[in-house]
Amino acid sequence: MGRTLDDLLGVAIDHEIASQRLYRRALERTTDGPARAFLESLIEEEQGHERTLRELREMAIWDGSVPVDDEDLFAAPSASHGEDGVPADAGLDTLLAFAIRREHRARMLFEQAARAARHPELVSLFEGLAREEAQHHRDIEGRFLRQQGRLGDEM
Repeated sequence: MGRTLDDLLGVAIDHEIASQRLYRRALERTTDGPARAFLESLIEEEQGHERTLRELREMAIWDGSVPVDDEDLFAAPSASHGEDGVPADAGLDTLLAFAIRREHRARMLFEQAARAARHPELVSLFEGLAREEAQHHRDIEGRFLRQQGRLGDEM
């Protein structure tokens, strides 16, 4: 039997936890006040996503046996450049680059979950999570470009 929406939900939870660890590592590497506040906000948002997904799993209000065709999504925590792929001595720039890829992968994961879901409220929830991850991607990318000196503060 193939993988299901329930399996994908478990992967999404693992992904949110791994994202939190990555952002905590980045937080440990910066003393810049605005960067710290930004990373703390990302951690809080990812914790909120984790709570939402855990509550959703506990409620079991949908048919979790719906098949999910894209097997690549199930490698999300490791394939999305999680903290296991980040060198121990990585600087903030490297961590931000990993975070950009992680947020892109999270968006794809939630978009796939929305396509697989049959319950309208569940579709809406996953689409909302995908939009939040897309916003994280844009925010992190902007911070990364500023760190690299390739983008001014005009944004």
